[in-house]
Amino acid sequence: MTGMKPPDALSRAAAIVNGQPDPLQNAHAANSAIDPTVAAVLEKAMCQNRDQRYSSAAEMQKALSQADEAATLTSRGEAANCTFSAAGIDGFFVHPGAGR
Repeated sequence: MTGMKPPDALSRAAAIVNGQPDPLQNAHAANSAIDPTVAAVLEKAMCQNRDQRYSSAAEMQKALSQADEAATLTSRGEAANCTFSAAGIDGFFVHPGAGR
């Protein structure tokens, strides 16, 4: 979505342990076409602490659907570039081994 590969988990953990900010860039900051509500869902999904992440794919899917609805209500034309539907969410994820 952002066109940038996120930093790996070890680099992120090392930064946090060393008192530095998490190097993971907010998706909306990286690409302003990504709605801030969608970016917040992505940020929660990528939390270092597993207890702060979504407990299931279904929970994240629900959050993305709600973010999509909010984005559509707040900016009709811009949201079309970065929306998700329950039917199309699977295309968002990168599956292990894909493209190899």
